[in-house]
Amino acid sequence: MRATLAVLAFAAIAVLARAEIEEEDDVLVLTSDNFQEALDQYDPLLVEFYAPWCGHCKRLAPEYAKAASELLSNDPPLRIAKVDATISNELATKFGVQGFPTMKFFRGGQPQEYGGGRTASEIVDWVKRKSGPAFKHVADAAEATEFKGSSSVTVFGFFAAAEGTNFEAFASAAAASDDVSFAVVTDADVRTALGVTGTDDTVVLFKDFDEGQADFEGDLTSASDISDFVGTHRLPLVTTFTSEVAPAIFGGPIKVHVLIMADGEMEDFEALKANWAESAKEFRGKALFIWVPPSEERILSYFDVTEADLPTAVVVTMPEGAAMQKFPFSGSLAGPALGEFTGSVLKGDVKPTLKSEEPDASDLEGPVVVVKGKSFRDIVYEEGKDVLVEFYAPWCGHCKSLAPIYEELATNFASNDKVVIAKMDATANEIDEEGVTVRGFPTLYFFPAAAKGEKKVPMEFSGARDLDGLTKFIKTNAVSESAKADSKDEL
Repeated sequence: MRATLAVLAFAAIAVLARAEIEEEDDVLVLTSDNFQEALDQYDPLLVEFYAPWCGHCKRLAPEYAKAASELLSNDPPLRIAKVDATISNELATKFGVQGFPTMKFFRGGQPQEYGGGRTASEIVDWVKRKSGPAFKHVADAAEATEFKGSSSVTVFGFFAAAEGTNFEAFASAAAASDDVSFAVVTDADVRTALGVTGTDDTVVLFKDFDEGQADFEGDLTSASDISDFVGTHRLPLVTTFTSEVAPAIFGGPIKVHVLIMADGEMEDFEALKANWAESAKEFRGKALFIWVPPSEERILSYFDVTEADLPTAVVVTMPEGAAMQKFPFSGSLAGPALGEFTGSVLKGDVKPTLKSEEPDASDLEGPVVVVKGKSFRDIVYEEGKDVLVEFYAPWCGHCKSLAPIYEELATNFASNDKVVIAKMDATANEIDEEGVTVRGFPTLYFFPAAAKGEKKVPMEFSGARDLDGLTKFIKTNAVSESAKADSKDEL
């Protein structure tokens, strides 16, 4: 009897603990203390990581609250949450949050990137779609054939039964996919009707381009292996770049892209494309080959390519946690040269090309030091200096708003020769520095002074972008004692 009462008491305590999760406008307010509890209680769960000072976050707030109310009235109710990343920064670090707002969708406790829009209706539609069944269980040959033909890419899991570790891994991969249709087959006759031989569990991707079919050969118990397989084979060998296909390109597992900028009306284009496809087949799973037509003016402009430069190509790599690297190709696009160049890039035998303005003596004259690609290491890594760098874009409204505050900050520290307040136009200058990733504007990194012979370790700034927040950040993280104690506001 006492044991029973104890169990009931603990159950009551657990219920009360769950009830303590705070809400604002139907949005769950999460912290490091209740985050796991929320994941356990609400599955699936969309979570926004935000910063109170972030203008984008402020604009999203009413739409997010409206979406929360609508989803709460769904049958069954669905919940969404938010985390102040400036307070629970360990959560932001754990889940790779590098800008605000960042939204992550948790299903079965596993995070994936949010792939929807930022209006209430778009958030609601995306969450409903992702919260529904991740796959369709097809029962007969007619249904399987119809499902296969319903999309240009479909993924089938063939299992003896809808259970076990192989099935669970497939279901997890299906849940993590935004826009590829998954189906499960447990009937041997359906398997035969689709032309899949054997009796073992397997995964097959059907597509209406290239070879028409890809058979999974990895670890069936690994959801990530299955997801990578789908990400590798869901696109054509030579993918035509469009805004619609961009998320699949940049959100996929392959981070080396061969961008071929050429006019589709040029002579022998189809023969050239077939040649690129052969190279793409050789490097499948390692590099994506992407044709960029002249109509994609933003892409051409980003790589400083004009129509007069066509046809041309550039290989880009996007290492995890590092800036994009660019490797312009200057050979013939008609033979094996592009494939050979891609192989050299993959081996690390080619150095990236970085844009840079020419340094000038005037760069050092103002309170805010101007850094350029070619002068970055000399200024930022100067021994004994604590250096704050703002990476900005001239057209960025947030950068323009920060400018007078940043100028005042630099003026306050101007008499301290151990502190450098600097800025770099990231649209005209590029760097390849470990630990520095610029994903939006403005992005600020602090480079604390290092002892002689030691390497500086950059820290991304995530505090309030006002004079007080910037000053406190420098004084808290600076190495030099004068920087910790010295600024105009204390004189």
